[in-house]
Amino acid sequence: MRISIVHKYLIRDVIGNFLAILLVLLLILLGGVFVKLLGKVADGSLEFQLVFPLLMWGSISSLTTLLVVSAFLAILLTMGTLYKNSEIYALRAMGLGDMSLVTLFLWFGAAVAMILLLLVVWVTPYAGGQTLKLRQAAASQFDLGGITPGRFIRLPGSDRVIFAEEKDSKSEHLKNLYLFSGQGNGLKVVTAATASQLEDGEGNAKYLYLLDGHFFQGAPGSDRYMSGHYAENRIHVPGITSSSRIKLSMLPFSALLGQHNRAMTAELHWRLSFPVSMLVLSFLAVPLSHTSPRKGRFGKVAVAILLYVLYANLLGLGKNWLQNGTIPEWAGLWWIHALFMLLFFILMVQRGGIILPKRFRIARTA
Repeated sequence: MRISIVHKYLIRDVIGNFLAILLVLLLILLGGVFVKLLGKVADGSLEFQLVFPLLMWGSISSLTTLLVVSAFLAILLTMGTLYKNSEIYALRAMGLGDMSLVTLFLWFGAAVAMILLLLVVWVTPYAGGQTLKLRQAAASQFDLGGITPGRFIRLPGSDRVIFAEEKDSKSEHLKNLYLFSGQGNGLKVVTAATASQLEDGEGNAKYLYLLDGHFFQGAPGSDRYMSGHYAENRIHVPGITSSSRIKLSMLPFSALLGQHNRAMTAELHWRLSFPVSMLVLSFLAVPLSHTSPRKGRFGKVAVAILLYVLYANLLGLGKNWLQNGTIPEWAGLWWIHALFMLLFFILMVQRGGIILPKRFRIARTA
């Protein structure tokens, strides 16, 4: 009965820490993304009604990393509390050693790993596809009415930049417009007294309709340039660029299975690395959290964060190596997980959580 009560206490504590850390990290992430999106709304490159959908789907795509970090830190803080209050010694007196704690927290890690598996198999690719559609919608909804006079605005899907001095409040036509674009090593500037927006009959293509303007083309610092005057001019606004094409991260999980393609194999192992790394970190958290009561519950958090950063960077490098052919496909990213499981085994042996047979022990000399 006492062990059951202890288990409930520890699980309740780790879940509370997990939710608190996840909430803080989500607020930080959402705050940064929200500010960037508002900046795009301010310069006219994004409609305000697209802000919250982009914020929602973008946060789902980042949720996999946040869940792993939050769960790992939650176990560390729970263990840190046990060491700080010297409760760990009472648990050991009750027969709850390091391996018993590893088993207990592994159940928590397995639950989070199942959520991560659900995310990487179905939710994250779908969220990536929705984000792509919203970005395409943002690019296709370019409207001169959203341009703020006195600010430089980049046209979607091109390197052209627009600057307008005034805007008619009734017709929303721009006045005294300047359009800058690169031409090889030179620069082309098109001016217009009045500018409006036109669409083709089906609404698939958009044009800038310019009236009474001039154009200048030449290289900066050179005395050779071209100039001219026009009564009216139409400039096509490009649509979606190649950067908005479907990426591997947006492909369904089933499309990655059984493919003899290094890029797809690397993406498959990368997705699976999230739930697997959650299990590995659940093993590592217990021996890694060993500290003295004087150092407090945050005594090993800095070391744990550095270890996680090393783990995550190795997985990223491993993905690139797998994609480039540096490592064989059969190795995947499993060797990285095995490396950190070896670290767990070494730490547990040093802590006495795992007792080696006598023939494997190293004799200590005085």
